[in-house]
Amino acid sequence: MVVIIGIIIAFRLNNWGERCKNHGLRRKYLIGLVSDLKHDMALLDTLITMDERAVGYQKRLIEISYVETYENHSWVTYLSTLRYSIPFLSQSSTFEWMNASGSLGLIDDFGLKRGITELYFQHDGAIKEWDESYTKHVAHITLPNYADKVRYSNDGPVPGSDLLQEPKSRKIIHLHVGHMESKLPHYRLTLSTTRKLIT
Repeated sequence: MVVIIGIIIAFRLNNWGERCKNHGLRRKYLIGLVSDLKHDMALLDTLITMDERAVGYQKRLIEISYVETYENHSWVTYLSTLRYSIPFLSQSSTFEWMNASGSLGLIDDFGLKRGITELYFQHDGAIKEWDESYTKHVAHITLPNYADKVRYSNDGPVPGSDLLQEPKSRKIIHLHVGHMESKLPHYRLTLSTTRKLIT
């Protein structure tokens, strides 16, 4: 009888210790997830602002391309937005560790667990596809078309020949605008989803 009671007590102590350990891990992981999501929110907010400004500049560049002369050098600023787009790289280290170690079960709130999983697997994946596509577009289409066509004189930068009036140039700018305007909704949706998960 004493042996049986001893086994029961040992079993309960073991369960209690496991629960305490899981509680500590859960708290640690949730703190990490919140930190990662706040980082992602700040980055997305910055990227959305930058990309919206870039779209505005590129639309202005299209307008300028229909003018025979360039009265100021603002077109250079507009043109520079075609050369780059900072990609969104989520801070997903906590989620990746939890997923790899089989610890997602420690999140006992099903809605929270599903939301975080969808965020990293769906929204984040969609954004990566858009960013990779945009990077290829810049590297293989934009830069080869513009890199060697802007010259610098004592009066400042000047477009080589009639760079902006070329139909190919206008088409590339239109593609840029379309691409960025298609990507922005994904950024906004991910930002909105992230905010809901934190609150």
